[in-house]
Amino acid sequence: MMQKRKFAFVGAVAAGLLTLSSGTAMAGTNIINVYTTDSRPGGAGSFVANGDLTQVCDAQEDGYAAVAYLRRADGPLWKTVVAGGYGTCKSESINIPEGEKLTLTICLRKNGVDSFCRTKGGGVA
Repeated sequence: MMQKRKFAFVGAVAAGLLTLSSGTAMAGTNIINVYTTDSRPGGAGSFVANGDLTQVCDAQEDGYAAVAYLRRADGPLWKTVVAGGYGTCKSESINIPEGEKLTLTICLRKNGVDSFCRTKGGGVA
């Protein structure tokens, strides 16, 4: 039963990220559905170009927080967003110059250490 709830929550997170990423005219390219690398992803995140919105969700009750790192494609960090606590999501916007190429990394953090990180590129502000 617990596993069904976890998969239902991850599915709901994915649907929410997809909803946030849908829209009409956008200046850039979204990065959606980035999941942590653990066997049952405990973190999910997205970047939505319309509004330069970074979102991360904590999908498991496992003592980890989910962390999103939005970076310029050449490395420098733009934004860090942390969602701590099962079932929580956090979204933040930052004004990024149009045309800036981006990557999004989603990790799980426990005791100040990041693990299970996955990076996806292809975003454009």
